[in-house]
Amino acid sequence: MFTINWVERGRESEPIVTEASGLTNISKLVAACKQDLYRMRVLYTDMPPDGFILIDHEGREAQRWFRAPPPIA
Repeated sequence: MFTINWVERGRESEPIVTEASGLTNISKLVAACKQDLYRMRVLYTDMPPDGFILIDHEGREAQRWFRAPPPIA
């Protein structure tokens, strides 16, 4: 079991929201979270997450993923 911390780049220690996941396969969970990122950005418009950090059952970071930053104008 994993915990998903939805975070903003540069503020990873301050999750916007934390969710529990019943998925045990980390590859499937990463794929599911990538698909859910748009939904999370719509739900949390005041501070939309840029990505997520997966925490394992022992409280250790197992994986992190961030969408590409916007291009510099």
